[in-house]
Parts: sequence; structure tokens; C-alpha cells
Amino acid sequence: MLNSHLGTGWYETKGMPNDPPTQAQRDLLWRDVVLDIDNNYPIVANIVAPAGNHPPGYPNYTIYHYFTVIGYDSSDMTVLIADPAGFAPTATYWLTFNQLATLIPPKGYSA
Repeated sequence: MLNSHLGTGWYETKGMPNDPPTQAQRDLLWRDVVLDIDNNYPIVANIVAPAGNHPPGYPNYTIYHYFTVIGYDSSDMTVLIADPAGFAPTATYWLTFNQLATLIPPKGYSA
């Protein structure tokens, strides 16, 4: 659906069923972040954010949500998130890659 809406064949959906994710899943996610962002394609992440592990401003209960990864900084392994939820003080914010990797399971992402 994403490919047809955007007129591209770029995106593939990738599952991350393991919680916590395996090292291979984490490595693939980082490679996808770098490859996609470097080619001007954001990543669409389907997240499950429990009360103890959620992005800035999220309420203290489990949230099921989609957001996009629109940038990265390899020097400190962080990712720039564009989040339409309105929980955070701003529509974009930085997360550590480690937190991103723990938010996606058991769902997946399109990259």
C-alpha cells in the first residue's frame, strides 16, 4: 500500500517479532535506517510503547502507534522521529537507536 501510494517499489515490511529484538534484527534495523535516510526515504515504524518505555510526553500506559524515522546521527546512535501523536512537546524529537529497537517488537517497520 505504501509503495502504491508513493509510486515506488522501495518499501518492504519487516517484522521484529522478538522482544527484545535479536542482534541480527537490530543490525538490520540500523542498516535500513542508514540506507533509507541516505536515499531520502523515511522509515515507518509500528510501535508498542509500554508505560515504562515510551517516547517523550507519552501518557503512562501502553500506546500502539505509528511514527516515522526521518534522520539519524551515527556518532551517538540516535534517530530523529517525526511523530503526529502530539504527546511530545514538539512534532520531532531524538531517540536513542536502542530505544527505537525496543519499541518496535512485536510489530515491524517498513523500509
